[in-house]
Amino acid sequence: MEFERLSRLLEPLIPGQVRRWLKIHAFADAETKVLIERQVQLTAERMLGDGRHRILLSLPPQRVIKGAFHLGTVMYDRDRWPAGLESGEFLQGICVFGRSGSGKTNAVFHLLLQLAERRVPFLFLDWKRTGRHLIPLLGSNVNVYTPGRSLCEFPFNPFVPPPGFETQAYAGLVADQLAAAYTLGDGAVGLIQRALRTCYERSGGSCSLSDLIAEVERAGGHSRAKGWQASALRALRSLEFSRALPAGVHSSTITPSTDPNSPTAAPSTQASVASAPAVSSAGNAEVSHHEQLSLVRTLLHAISIVELDALPQGAKRFLIPLLCLWIYHVRLALTEREKLRFVIVVEEAHHVLHARPHGTHESVMEMLLRQCRELGIAMIVVDQHPHLISSAALGNTYTTLCFNLKDPSDAARAAAATLVDDRRCFGMLSVGHAVVKLQDRWRRPFLVRFPKVDVHKGSVTDEVLARFMAEKRAGSAGTGQELAELARVRRVPRHDRLLQADELRFIEDVVNVPEDGVKARYRRLGLSGHRGHGIKQRLVREGWLEGAVVPVGRSRKVVLRPGREARGRLDLPPAGTQREGIAHSYWKHVFARRLEDTGWVVRIEAPRVGGAADIVATSGTTSIAVEVETGRSDVVANVRHGLRAGYGRVVVAATDPTALAAVDAALARAGLLVPGRVEVVAAWQPWAPPSPTTPTYTADTAQDTPS
Repeated sequence: MEFERLSRLLEPLIPGQVRRWLKIHAFADAETKVLIERQVQLTAERMLGDGRHRILLSLPPQRVIKGAFHLGTVMYDRDRWPAGLESGEFLQGICVFGRSGSGKTNAVFHLLLQLAERRVPFLFLDWKRTGRHLIPLLGSNVNVYTPGRSLCEFPFNPFVPPPGFETQAYAGLVADQLAAAYTLGDGAVGLIQRALRTCYERSGGSCSLSDLIAEVERAGGHSRAKGWQASALRALRSLEFSRALPAGVHSSTITPSTDPNSPTAAPSTQASVASAPAVSSAGNAEVSHHEQLSLVRTLLHAISIVELDALPQGAKRFLIPLLCLWIYHVRLALTEREKLRFVIVVEEAHHVLHARPHGTHESVMEMLLRQCRELGIAMIVVDQHPHLISSAALGNTYTTLCFNLKDPSDAARAAAATLVDDRRCFGMLSVGHAVVKLQDRWRRPFLVRFPKVDVHKGSVTDEVLARFMAEKRAGSAGTGQELAELARVRRVPRHDRLLQADELRFIEDVVNVPEDGVKARYRRLGLSGHRGHGIKQRLVREGWLEGAVVPVGRSRKVVLRPGREARGRLDLPPAGTQREGIAHSYWKHVFARRLEDTGWVVRIEAPRVGGAADIVATSGTTSIAVEVETGRSDVVANVRHGLRAGYGRVVVAATDPTALAAVDAALARAGLLVPGRVEVVAAWQPWAPPSPTTPTYTADTAQDTPS
């Protein structure tokens, strides 16, 4: 009934009035009911507009829907308040659905950044090479693996049984997984089982792919057995050809971070996992049970991204369940229960959690999805088509996020899962907007707008990733932001929550002392490395601060400044120039501080002919102008404007060697390297400003200068 529907929509906004209308309507005569219904209709049009062209679901109260893990902003008649999940709810699993480009990957990134901030490690099973673009935001404690490619090989052997799993039972499980991945019959499955058991008995519980192939080839028998053998070898050689098992291992690629400020640094007791097993060619991984156990423990204590795009579909369907099973059994040996300790993100989940016909046996992934919660493992299931996902996945997750969907089957399945009456709303969702359904706390669906995580897609190429991993192996990777291509990452500020006192002090310190690195800032504010790192990561992620790594000679320093939108929110003075980079701002304040310490009166962004000088220092009639050059501005014009303005000396500070060479060449061609008037310095090297009492150029002693 339209009256009841409109009353339900108005109730969150004017609950007292709606209750009175409903009470009167229940006992009124026909004429009074018509008047009340008309009143409700007019009120709905005034407060909600045309409900046919907007999505109005429900409005959970602010005190009810807040949580430790931020989802986004609840939307109703307008933007309302933040919605979030508690750790226990996160642990019960999340389903994320939406067509390509609807914003589901952005939502997953938003959750993963919060996990990293809370030092909760995760495994991202990446089908499209998108996870690597989180490296600048996550720091150095990230391991990237590329099974099927030699870039960052994945030293995992699925034929080694996990702890607590008897070899006979595991042989049957592996054979079943091969059958499901490569469509094998019962005869081929039995042959692989027998071959695996033989390998386990011969090697004491270990087996390589080449050993298994050799054992299957040795199997003889009648003509039908030859057919089973051919089918089994087809699957095994396909797996071998896919290079799902590595041809070589770099031990450092599985070394847990030792950075104390890293959000998921592994305990020192895990340092022994740094040595990975040697692996011969053709995927013949000589991986012992102990070495495989060390690898999985490393995965459980670090942020790991496994790029699966190079593997064929069969290899993916075979590898993913066995990897997750290994993680499950390693956690099973621990005594801790039902606390969020690890998260697995499964992209393109219909490949491993496909809706199965009634009566077929439960898959490994479905079993893990049901049982992993107790061990502290949460799963995020991501897919474009909810109607392809198994009922076990939909029925065993606490949170459902449905972004824009087009296929009618998908919309119908999403409507059933979220209890949405009109499934057409899924086709009306804007990018970044999702229908959210929780299984407790607030049981009605509601609309949420997720904040945008600004990643530079396409910037982390294979070359960039190889350099990052090489620095990581050498122990020199400080943060992911040190990659030159990713030196600056902008984010959209999120102002849904109030800043805490420590966060305001941190921002104020950045404004007052912009040239300091983070370590000096932590000491000055009395913050531990862990506490300071957490505040910094949160403020940068939410857009209050912008961060970059600035070269300082042979070392590097992390510098910060308030974000452009945050300046307006906090009523801070505007930045010097609208497009000023962090490196430029940093060195400008460094040189200003050097001049002030020497006794000069300093003015930043001082007006002059042709614009403004970065720094002007004066003492009586003596003046010095400093222009900070990153190689992106017209240094010749800046120097000429400084000379015409009558400054006694123009100092050009180049921020890096490339800029230094460009500045020298440009000024030499223009004939502007005037001794005593124009000085070019390397910003990262010591520079002693002249004393304010030292005579320098003044207007009275002017000579002809180049123009």
